Amino acid sequence: MQRSTQGTKAISFSRFLFQWLLCALLPFIGFSAWYAYQQAYQSTESYAIEFANQVAEHIQTETQRFLLQPERQLEAVIALGQADLLQLDAPYQLVKQLAVLQQQAPNLTFLSFGLVDGQYVSSARPPEPNSNLEGIFSLIEHDRHLTFVDINDDLTIQPQKKPRSKAHYDSRERSWFRHAIEQGKPSWYPVGRYQAYDSLGVGISAPVLDSHGQFLGVATADIALNQLSHFLQTTAESKHGLYFVAEPDGALLAVSDASPTFQVLEVGYQRIDANNATHPVIRLMWQHHQSGKSGQMMTTHNGNQFVIHLQSLPLTNGPELLIAMAHPQEMFTGPLNRLATTLMTVFFFMTVVSMLVMLLVARRVTRPLTALSRWAEQLSQQNWQAPEPSSGGIKELQVVNADLKQMATQLQSQTEQLAQKVEHRTEELQRTLMLLQHILRSAAGLCIVVTNPNGKIILFNRGAELLTGYSAAEALTKDDLFFLHTSEQTGMDATSFISSLLLQSNVSQLTHYRHKSGHLCPISLLVTPILDKQEKLSGYLFIAQDQTQQQKLNQLKSDFVSTVSHELRTPLTSIAASLKLLNAGALGALAEPQQRLTDIAEQNCLRLQQLINDLLDMDKLLAGQMDFQLQACSIDTLVQDALRQNAAYANEQQVALTFTQPDVDGLVLVDERRFQQVMSNLLSNAVKFSPPGSEVHIQVEPQANAVLIRVIDQGCGIPTDFQPKLFEKFSQAEAVNTRQHQGTGLGLAICKQLVEQMHGSIGFRSEQGVGTEFYVEFPLHQP
Repeated sequence: MQRSTQGTKAISFSRFLFQWLLCALLPFIGFSAWYAYQQAYQSTESYAIEFANQVAEHIQTETQRFLLQPERQLEAVIALGQADLLQLDAPYQLVKQLAVLQQQAPNLTFLSFGLVDGQYVSSARPPEPNSNLEGIFSLIEHDRHLTFVDINDDLTIQPQKKPRSKAHYDSRERSWFRHAIEQGKPSWYPVGRYQAYDSLGVGISAPVLDSHGQFLGVATADIALNQLSHFLQTTAESKHGLYFVAEPDGALLAVSDASPTFQVLEVGYQRIDANNATHPVIRLMWQHHQSGKSGQMMTTHNGNQFVIHLQSLPLTNGPELLIAMAHPQEMFTGPLNRLATTLMTVFFFMTVVSMLVMLLVARRVTRPLTALSRWAEQLSQQNWQAPEPSSGGIKELQVVNADLKQMATQLQSQTEQLAQKVEHRTEELQRTLMLLQHILRSAAGLCIVVTNPNGKIILFNRGAELLTGYSAAEALTKDDLFFLHTSEQTGMDATSFISSLLLQSNVSQLTHYRHKSGHLCPISLLVTPILDKQEKLSGYLFIAQDQTQQQKLNQLKSDFVSTVSHELRTPLTSIAASLKLLNAGALGALAEPQQRLTDIAEQNCLRLQQLINDLLDMDKLLAGQMDFQLQACSIDTLVQDALRQNAAYANEQQVALTFTQPDVDGLVLVDERRFQQVMSNLLSNAVKFSPPGSEVHIQVEPQANAVLIRVIDQGCGIPTDFQPKLFEKFSQAEAVNTRQHQGTGLGLAICKQLVEQMHGSIGFRSEQGVGTEFYVEFPLHQP
């Protein structure tokens, strides 16, 4: 078919698409700007974190260096004492020794020594900048009043013009002296206030011993914390941050905002802790520390964001200090936010312009597309005569119109053909449905029930109505199929109940249906899952057959067998005794032909007696009238007795019996006579079906709380089709070896009943041409 096009002037769709993309370019630019801002913001955050880490490392390093000076100078004094180099008997020489050490520590405030007799010698750095060191003495000869002297750079000593202090100063009464004695090693003592420096000070003290271990006194090194605050202030000015150092309980040691770390009272002074600091951000950082946080984090206070860094600084032989710092996020993001405001303004105007342009373009492109959509909708409703819409001058739409028109013509033809096929197929399905309904109605002898996967009945045939008394209409209203079963069968949900029935799929199960009148109907039930084309479960098929008549026949057969067995047992006993007497020569020697006939008669009589005994045993077992005398017996002794009782028969058949001794000889609770009856049956069967020269192997294996007895032969094996019926009454497979052996067909059925009555279990494994293994398992007796 030729595609027709209208004579209007058309433009290329690629040109039209280019125009649309040009209109969409502006939003793309806006998105790119937003994306660039996000990346820049992330980079700013990374820079802020890295900046905070660097500042934190710098502050920690300087604080460590600051607090390390007292430790090192104290160690030097201790070393001088151990080398017997301290000039304790010459105070002025001792102060020079201390001054030499203090010159090496520019931040150290005091380096002192308290002698055992209470005298005090110290090298101190005055609070005035660029001042020389001064010595302080509290000597016995001066009545322990403090004396101050200047120490020049060349370590010469000049008396000061100010008067001697009237304060009585005994070093043994000072807290740092007592602290060192209590600790017995270098340790930091509590922070104190230096009145002359208007600052808090922290120090470390230690006992000093000579080379012989003799106690010489206590050395102490102090440092004024206003120096640390000055360092934090200088760093804060350059880094635009807020920093503080505090003790573990929150008491401030140094701050960067010049706020006080203590307040003077009328008597003494009081420390200020971080929780009561004047600056709210200091309080905020302390609250984060108290909540268990550490390291880097972001927080907000009064709408302002801060980058906070919390880290600990453990002091050797002292507390673990807290170093906290905060930087406003605005110092990193301020320029970026101003740039973002400009970008958002530009983006807004660009978006408005783009939307106006796109609106105009969209109106042009949607008009022909809308008409094309309406035409397609009419074609879908099989309106083949609907007029062809205009393409709006777009060349590609003209081609689409032509292709759609051609497709509509083809679709019309295919629709008509499909309608004919659907009509024919519908007729075939109706015929098939009628045939299926006829089959289901005619199958009145079979109860057929179909359910969905949840167990709800969707089909209930005439046979089901006759068997259960329920009509199909009644059955279809039930929520599940439990109304057909007894309460003992339905102690679970429908899906689990059906799953339990499927464990014996493709095998008829003897069970009961509950009739509408209330009585139970014995049935044989076969359950089969129904699968769809995708092999998914779509339902279940239940086929049941009434077993009432079959049960009556089985009962008649059992009654007949029981009656015949009892009626034949007495005369057979007499006949067997008479034949035994004849064969024993009680009436004189018999001729050879007569002897042969009486031997045959005696053997046949014994076979009939065995058959009757088996019938009576089975009858007693089924009726529950057989007595069991259960007692604890050694499993090894039981198996050995069974082997001795069957050894003669095995030798006669030229078959060897071998026995594997168990690792542990356990006790089982069994009736010894019935146990030997089971073992004799299993051993005689194994010997009977084993070729001459072969072995029958008996194994006893301990199990968890049980013992397993295995009888393994090398015979012909059990035919596969007969294996499901092996333990049924009167069941015998066709003999496949050269020696045909007859039996009653009751031996294994009796064994199964006997074993189960003694709380055990029996089973087998067999492979044709290889052999058969019968196994019996009994629980171990627990005394």
